Amino acid sequence: MKYGFALSIISICCTCLLNAQIRITSSDVSGYNSASDGDFYITTDTDELYVGLETGSLRKISSPNEITTLSDNNDGTITYKNESNTSSTITKSSLTDNTDGTYTFSNATGTSDDVQLNLNFPKYISINEYVRNEPVLEQAGRIMFSVHNEFAGYKTDKMICSIYKLGNSTSLTITPVLRRGNVDTSISESVSFNPSTLYSGSSSGGSGTILQAGDIILLNITTPTSFSDAAEGLTCTIKLFK
Repeated sequence: MKYGFALSIISICCTCLLNAQIRITSSDVSGYNSASDGDFYITTDTDELYVGLETGSLRKISSPNEITTLSDNNDGTITYKNESNTSSTITKSSLTDNTDGTYTFSNATGTSDDVQLNLNFPKYISINEYVRNEPVLEQAGRIMFSVHNEFAGYKTDKMICSIYKLGNSTSLTITPVLRRGNVDTSISESVSFNPSTLYSGSSSGGSGTILQAGDIILLNITTPTSFSDAAEGLTCTIKLFK
């Protein structure tokens, strides 16, 4: 029993020593030369954690204030916390839309320097109609996608298309078209590339066509027209943003 009690005391002491932190200030760090190898040091003014080196100096191993966070408070406001752990609560209705996927709000002091928040979380529509061995030929809207409720209000940004197997044609052109009711509107994100040497191509981006639930997206393929020239297999992904 005595031995067990003694071992327990030793275990507790070791644990305390491992968790011990020598408290210093941030101004002490640069000139510190008497650190014990392996000891932990914490700055009382910045809450930064250091470990002692064999040379007597310190090496920083932690900083809890190197993270920025953005939280939705679910009450019409969001809270932004910067690297200095300073929080600012912003009313969503006061955000300025920069029309490029970012929003701007003035900081907590009301000064003119602004902080930009990227609140644009893109969504993607993946359209894959051609099986891997099927020739990709001229088609007028064969591939179709029905816009779901979750995409309503999103804008088209760009399109990337890929083929599974190279062909002989030097031209593959794919253009998405939006059909709403009986009206067709070009999305202006044409993808053209050489399917005899390249497996994929992308559009320039930024078309900004607004989608509504129930819309249909069609892919028009204008070339090639011959089976002997056609590449095989096709998939296209359309990127959306708010």
